[in-house]
Amino acid sequence: MRGRTLFLCFAILLIGTGIGTKTFQAEIGTAIFKRAATQRVGKDITLGLPDGLHVALCGTGSPLPNPDRAGACTAIIAGKHIFVVDAGEGGARNIALMGLPTARIERLFLTHFHSDHIDGLGPMMLLRGLAATTTSPSPSTGLKAWTRSLPGSIRPTLPTMATAPHIMVTLLFRLLRRVR
Repeated sequence: MRGRTLFLCFAILLIGTGIGTKTFQAEIGTAIFKRAATQRVGKDITLGLPDGLHVALCGTGSPLPNPDRAGACTAIIAGKHIFVVDAGEGGARNIALMGLPTARIERLFLTHFHSDHIDGLGPMMLLRGLAATTTSPSPSTGLKAWTRSLPGSIRPTLPTMATAPHIMVTLLFRLLRRVR
């Protein structure tokens, strides 16, 4: 008898929850959206960082698809300056989820042009472009030969420099010295 009463109470509770959820579906969805937007939009984790050089791994994947890992992407935070090295798929999403302000990305460095290092360029440029304070195109650095093969409308936004990792590090430190 007790088991039957417990089952009946559980069934009534389940049915009531289902009816309530269906009745207030729009209000529940709006509340969840507002909460997520409040927690994520405009978040800037760099404000609490001490002065110095910080590295954030936004993607450490490989060329083989893996739903648990984003493609190659590293953010370097130097004081108030943010640089990104490579734009693997999912890297832009992780930058946003980590609370790095995409509008403050000053330069995107591409170490080489394998698909796992560039297949997230679209989302990276989109997120930076959608940031409310962005007023300039996304500067990036890569191979001269590759940019020459691009259509003229894209080419001017991709200034070229070096691609070897050790040259990239040298270039990055030169930029950092210039901004201090």
